[in-house]
Amino acid sequence: MDASVASLLDSRFLERLRRKDVSLLAKNPQEEDLVRGSLGWITAPAASAAGLGPLRSFAEEFKAEGWKSLAVLGMGGSILSCRVFRDCFAKAEGFARLEILDSIHPDAVRDFEAALDLRKTFFIVASKSGSTVESNCLMDYFYAHVDRLFPGKAGRRFAAITDPGTSLEKKARRLGFRRVFTTPPDIGGRYSVWTAFGLVPAALSGVDVEAFLRGALSQENKLWTPGADNPALKLGALLARGELSGKDKLVLELPPRLRSLGPWIFQMVAEALGKNGRGLLPVLRDVGIGKPERAADELPVDIEAVRGEAAGQFMLWEIAVCAAAFLMGVNPFGEPDVESAKAAARDILEAAGRKKPVKTAGRGPKPDFYASGIPAFCDADLKKILFPERPTGYRALSETFDGHLGRGRPGDYCAVLAYAPPDEKSSAALSALAGLIAKKTGLEAILDFGPAYLHSGGQFYKGGKNCGLFVEIVLPPRAPLPLPRRRYGFETLCRAQAEGDFAALLLAGRRVLRLDLGNPGANHMAALLNALYPQKTWKEKTTQCRN
Repeated sequence: MDASVASLLDSRFLERLRRKDVSLLAKNPQEEDLVRGSLGWITAPAASAAGLGPLRSFAEEFKAEGWKSLAVLGMGGSILSCRVFRDCFAKAEGFARLEILDSIHPDAVRDFEAALDLRKTFFIVASKSGSTVESNCLMDYFYAHVDRLFPGKAGRRFAAITDPGTSLEKKARRLGFRRVFTTPPDIGGRYSVWTAFGLVPAALSGVDVEAFLRGALSQENKLWTPGADNPALKLGALLARGELSGKDKLVLELPPRLRSLGPWIFQMVAEALGKNGRGLLPVLRDVGIGKPERAADELPVDIEAVRGEAAGQFMLWEIAVCAAAFLMGVNPFGEPDVESAKAAARDILEAAGRKKPVKTAGRGPKPDFYASGIPAFCDADLKKILFPERPTGYRALSETFDGHLGRGRPGDYCAVLAYAPPDEKSSAALSALAGLIAKKTGLEAILDFGPAYLHSGGQFYKGGKNCGLFVEIVLPPRAPLPLPRRRYGFETLCRAQAEGDFAALLLAGRRVLRLDLGNPGANHMAALLNALYPQKTWKEKTTQCRN
């Protein structure tokens, strides 16, 4: 028997977790309240299955009204399961198409709106805390636009999902939202698939949520029964053993029909385990696509071999990650390094409201230097590498990348953190950038879009092992996009999130380079690609990731 599985069995891990034994995962008295308030997901499938009647009725009523689109506005765990339901589950005919917006880049918001018929779109605002700034700004923007079409009646075209007593619940009731769904406060965003956050968008888009919950409950006996062959214990032991042995790149091999499950697992693993200098970096790959030879630090997991279809994955990973956290000695529920970026962004936004400049981590709006004319910001060590004899100046992009990426060590990874619209063109160009970085360094390189990653991988980037090389790309919008009743627009909000996370990465001692691409008419993406691979012409494919 595997030693890690044996350790879990000896500790009676499953029995104690199922009865919500706080001492199992709380490492000190200060953590007990956090753990106690985070274990509701264990009994949530049964509780939700028993209370489906009102949701079932609302779904039928919703279908009869003939809505064309169901638009979910939110960030992080509150909406990641929505993508799985949209892409991986069968749907009954006649329901609205589920659309999801988790970006506040002005171009992404503008393009999302353009694709909708607002007269036939129903909106759901999802925020567990109720205070998520991105979700609230998206709500205010779309509510104002719908209110122009239906003065005084816009609330009937909105619903909110949040915890009881939040500012979002109060605002939604004040604005006359058609439905306000409150969820159990002891179920965190990562685990919220079993609550209204997952079930309401699924049901209103035609997913048979009763069958989904019935399928989850049918697997409980296998997942909660102790034994050497328990799939959750085996997976948890694999994760912990890989992390402890240096195989900390969790390569998730996904068949096309389960591709949307990847970001949900990414968040579950990165946020739960990426803290106290520990954790694994999830890497998403299609089955059959990857490096010819596996790197020594890769831990491959074939999703299908682990647990088959999407319905069987959620509870499996939730239990497995807790098992891995137990073996690694970390608390799977805390997010200690998420708040630092939020606090820095709040300072920037408050200053923007007062129209005053703000410094973050000792920085201001002035760049540290210019890389081929592009404003660049970096950590102090990179600045010393690039400018050993003077405090600042000018460097070519190729020199800048050489200096930054040349600091890579065996076992490191690179992350392109892009504050850009996550559309097809931007994704193609930025994926090419990550690919060239991987080719240049020989390290794993991933692409993550901001500010969504702040609610997912951001915890691992700042709180996990200090083995990341970060390239933050800030792509300007085609045009500003104002926000109702605020002194700043989406472009300022997006930039504040980028600057706030850059400051948080610096405070965490990370190696980071930020490039603000400036004028949207300039073809700076092509310049970045050419700096890494000058033998190829990128101009035609990367004209500012636009057009």
